[in-house]
Amino acid sequence: MQAAELARNGGSGARERRVLSAEQKEKWDRDGYLVLPQFFGPDIVDPINALIATLSDPVRRPQALASRVVVDLLAGPAGDQRVRLSDAPVAALSRPVKFNDLFLETDIVRGCNLHPRLVPILTELLDGAPAVCNSLNFIQGSEQTDHIDSWFMPPPVLEKM
Repeated sequence: MQAAELARNGGSGARERRVLSAEQKEKWDRDGYLVLPQFFGPDIVDPINALIATLSDPVRRPQALASRVVVDLLAGPAGDQRVRLSDAPVAALSRPVKFNDLFLETDIVRGCNLHPRLVPILTELLDGAPAVCNSLNFIQGSEQTDHIDSWFMPPPVLEKM
């Protein structure tokens, strides 16, 4: 079933096909996360990694894109700042950096977030059609302390982030 059809049916039409096993759904309900090992192959992952590597290189990155992309600098002297990538100190890019909302700027990330294999799974887990509201990409993990994202991005429907 296509994402648009799922949205029209509220994600729970009689024709909806279950894509997750009962065990996977139970794990999601119990633990709040689901691991799908090797879900995306190199055809999806490698271009995203290449994009991040290119954006991290001040010589190779497209300056027009760098002026639109926002990053969080997470460590070092420039840490705890949110800046446009084009304004980030070169040295800061060798430390943990969070690339924000690349789905707005690149087809590569948007295509992953809205991948036709992923949308039905998210629709099933969320009991309705998913919407992309942000994306985060990293060269290395942020090592953030435990936090609750719904405080920062409250869902429009209670308990349905």
